[in-house]
Amino acid sequence: MEKAMKAKTAANSPRIEVAAVNQLKLALNSDEQLAFHRRLQTTLDINQLINLFAGLLAEYFQIDSVEFRHPDLNIALAKQPPAKHKSRFFLNLQGTDLGELTLTRNQRFSDNELLLLEQAIGLLTHHLKNALGHYRLTKTAFTDSLTGAMNRTALDDLLPREIERAERHNSPLSLLMIDLDHFKACNDRVGHLGGDEVLRQVIGVIRQNIRFSDLLFRYGGEEFLVVLPHADLQGAILAGELIRNAVCNMALSIGK
Repeated sequence: MEKAMKAKTAANSPRIEVAAVNQLKLALNSDEQLAFHRRLQTTLDINQLINLFAGLLAEYFQIDSVEFRHPDLNIALAKQPPAKHKSRFFLNLQGTDLGELTLTRNQRFSDNELLLLEQAIGLLTHHLKNALGHYRLTKTAFTDSLTGAMNRTALDDLLPREIERAERHNSPLSLLMIDLDHFKACNDRVGHLGGDEVLRQVIGVIRQNIRFSDLLFRYGGEEFLVVLPHADLQGAILAGELIRNAVCNMALSIGK
């Protein structure tokens, strides 16, 4: 067990340090620990990993909701609305921040359950560290370095999935292609560095005017594409007009 990982619980639960677990008999025997490792090592996807972990915990006691957050990576995963009692764990392994895990249910967690949670989370941290490393690499490969929007590589990967999902559920799917007019004249006026700043600010405005479920890509130089799940033609027209008006009315600030 890594002593670097510390756990902090909510006010209605006792506070526990992982070091205290080592002084007691652990709830999981060696065969159960091995089973945990084998099941958690089957994925590097953070969402799937947290789902697997929640399922493993459910084999031992009731958990009503699981939430994982990593603010630095803008990750926020929630499985069901939170219940009354919670235990919050701030995860750290060998000096690496691994985010925050919150478990809730309508009954208080007993001391024995909290000890088992500590041990199980200790097993999770090793796999979570690998998954976060994979996420960082994937995010770098799929993200446009200038604007922070997803790039063409991400589009080639994600668009077929969205099309397949829409067909499977018989739900609408729309695409918006956005092209900035007269961008060459903008570059001539403020220079390429200024033009880059314009693109970053435009992307910021677009993000503020799309839904959380929408996917934003940089398609080309000044071309952007937005994938709109569950949006029919009328919904796409409304979304396009909302973005167009917001961009037209934005106040640009270009440093000298």
